[in-house]
Amino acid sequence: MNIANRQYWKQKSGRDYQRQQAYRIESGNSAYRLQEEWLLRFLMREGRRRRLDRALRVLDFGCGFGRLAAPISALQGVAYYGYDFSQAMAADLLGHPPTALAPMIRERVRVADTVEAAFPGEHFDIIFTISVLIHNDEDQARNLLEQLTQKLAAEEGRLVLIENRAVATTLFQNNWHAGCWAHAFADYAAGRWDIEIFDGLGGQHGIYVLSAPAVSGRSRFTYHEAPGGRGKVLSLEGLQIAALPYALELLRSRARHAPEPAPADDLIAARLHDLLERNGHLERRNAEMMEARLARLRLDDALGPLVRSGRSSGGGETALQAPLVEAGEPTVEAKREPPAVWDADRDIRYAHANADFAGCLHVFHQEWFGIRAAAGSLPGRKLAITAERPLGGRVLSAIARDILDSAPERIVFHGLSDNMLAITETLARRGCAERMFMVHHGAPPQWLHEPERGYLFASLRLAQSGAIRRLNVMRAGFDVPVKRLFRPVLFNLSPRLPSVGIEALPERAVPGVAFIPGWGHWRKNIIANAMGAALSPGITEIWAYARDLTLPEALKKPIRFKRYQGRESGMRTAVAAELCLNVSLVDCHPMVNLEAQALGRPCLRGPLCLDALEDHPYVRLTEVRDVSSIAEIRDRIDAVLAVPVAERRELISDYQCASDAVAFQRYREFLEL
Repeated sequence: MNIANRQYWKQKSGRDYQRQQAYRIESGNSAYRLQEEWLLRFLMREGRRRRLDRALRVLDFGCGFGRLAAPISALQGVAYYGYDFSQAMAADLLGHPPTALAPMIRERVRVADTVEAAFPGEHFDIIFTISVLIHNDEDQARNLLEQLTQKLAAEEGRLVLIENRAVATTLFQNNWHAGCWAHAFADYAAGRWDIEIFDGLGGQHGIYVLSAPAVSGRSRFTYHEAPGGRGKVLSLEGLQIAALPYALELLRSRARHAPEPAPADDLIAARLHDLLERNGHLERRNAEMMEARLARLRLDDALGPLVRSGRSSGGGETALQAPLVEAGEPTVEAKREPPAVWDADRDIRYAHANADFAGCLHVFHQEWFGIRAAAGSLPGRKLAITAERPLGGRVLSAIARDILDSAPERIVFHGLSDNMLAITETLARRGCAERMFMVHHGAPPQWLHEPERGYLFASLRLAQSGAIRRLNVMRAGFDVPVKRLFRPVLFNLSPRLPSVGIEALPERAVPGVAFIPGWGHWRKNIIANAMGAALSPGITEIWAYARDLTLPEALKKPIRFKRYQGRESGMRTAVAAELCLNVSLVDCHPMVNLEAQALGRPCLRGPLCLDALEDHPYVRLTEVRDVSSIAEIRDRIDAVLAVPVAERRELISDYQCASDAVAFQRYREFLEL
């Protein structure tokens, strides 16, 4: 290491570095989990393959705070050892070791200037590094590899380097932690080692397994484009060609950023990078705290009237109008579905049939009703997974295997969660990247909140790294310079009707009824919708799901609360009303509008800013430009009701047919059908 780099790591606290890794994980970085999973599988395979009459001796070179000490120590037949040259980095591991290491921690984990000084005369079956050699320049990295070679057991010793992705030549990458380099490890190994490369782990890292050559003086190079992909034997020149695109990407990245810092500036730049990571973490925490405060205020608003009414002795006129609640309507009990459900009735009942999409599999979340409804209208097979229940590695692997076994030509992921991200990355490692597509349903105002923003950024990283073939963010003008981004807006499809049980829906609506299908979330703008309806002389009654909806005494219109009992129940309610109101503050291409329109009922909307059909007469009739103006909502309601019913239905049908045609065409282009 150079002086600044060595000084940085000598002074760096292991606990502080552990916090930095936690910040990266919470911002969507999956690299640490993927590294651990791959390494543990490798060690277990090696233990079974060798069948030693002793424990497999494994050295963690640059162990730091001991991220992998506990999981490796828990492996049967494996003896964990750790080495670091920085007392500050290893202090937490030495002071608070995993239970399995506690009795022997000073024997197993040692700090010294060199690994030979730490473990004089000792040898190991496997030595691994994780993001250690990247903090050294080429000469230093070569020297460290020579030191590690001397510490390997004579028979079947393995070096496992989890470092940078494969590059055609060694390059300076950035000044993180006082300097990072991308090393051409194949060049370093040539003539001395056989080397197997598993490239693109999480889009960020490469894995290099070095072993003694089968033929002295001749190296065998085996290259896997992804950790789960099939390997191919290449010459050194062929490997350099395969690694050239990433090297060029690094060079372009360097050209866009500041020049390589002078050595005197390295330490300052490294500490600045650390502070920026911590600042990002604090911003996320502040956003979460703000959201928690807002949630508490919303809860107070919801419970306040109930508490006040409970304390009231009854009688007397109140300032708020009492709602009417229909009797005899049971609430929908939320049924806990299995972690993954294939082709559920609710997900295929309203799907369009189209032979072009027969080889498509749509994967979405059980709990996200709007996105589930959107995916449910699309042709192809359906897989609904849970978003809210964290799934273990075995379950996620089983889901990935089931997807592979179903042999889809194209896999379309709708939305992202921790579970979905893990499945996507697993399939990418198994060679599915070129047939995986992702649709991000969401809008910029929602990205204020860390979970929403984190999933958006993760989807962009998947596209940029090549883990998926294409990404679409359903907003016009989303012009982020990311590779594989499909920029035209993907339109949602209306549900296919008539369908099971829908034939009996009434054609005639209850005159004067406005139905507000949104829930109590602020972005659905429910109060403004209700007030606009109450101002309209053509509206005699308001139906709503949001049970905390009230109107001031000055707007005397009855509110009848409906209990949501599933999608078909919602359609029955919508078709029984004269019109629906979904004048929301922000939306993508809302399914409640498409459902109402498929049933022949108009649905008022705010500006969706789609990139097609915005000049259609139906849009001009139903769109409210100022969503906060209850007078404009009233005026649009009056304008809709002034159109004769037959003409109104013809206008709706013409628009919805045109919208569905755009949806089919855009999905064909997106999926390259």
